[in-house]
Amino acid sequence: MQTVAAAYGIGNHQDLLTHNDIVQGNKWNWLGRIVGIFAATLGKNVVVALLMRIQGSTHRRKAWVLHFVWASNAALCIVIVAVLCERCKPIEYWWDKSLDGTCDAIPSSVTKVLGTTQGAWMAASDGVLAIYPVFIFWDLNLSWQRKTGLCLLMSGGLVASVCGALKTGK
Repeated sequence: MQTVAAAYGIGNHQDLLTHNDIVQGNKWNWLGRIVGIFAATLGKNVVVALLMRIQGSTHRRKAWVLHFVWASNAALCIVIVAVLCERCKPIEYWWDKSLDGTCDAIPSSVTKVLGTTQGAWMAASDGVLAIYPVFIFWDLNLSWQRKTGLCLLMSGGLVASVCGALKTGK
């Protein structure tokens, strides 16, 4: 969607674009952001599913952490997308300011708080999902070198967690 937006001229100066290019570029850019919110949430849910599959029935009491991570991320995703869709009336006003409309249905301060909350929570979720495998692998009947290797292999999400926290905090 961002590629389509770029094909319509997003990133170029508006004086170089037609009105239709601006409208279409903004529309595809907006749709790309909505899909991006769902994609980030889906990515975390895939990691949760992988961890649930790896742990099997051995850590049932610890699984509530994983269920909380996917459910809270899904709820935040739905809320923020709903708020973004409801903020401007008509919704087309997001990308076409020549229409009669307004973006006052929900104050921008609400969307900023929700966006910051979601960004922070997703960064925290990445951290939890990167650390959780330690609790799975450390009880295995393996050498400490293999346990450490498995934990390091699964801890790549810590990089995503730090990057997400830095991006959200700016």
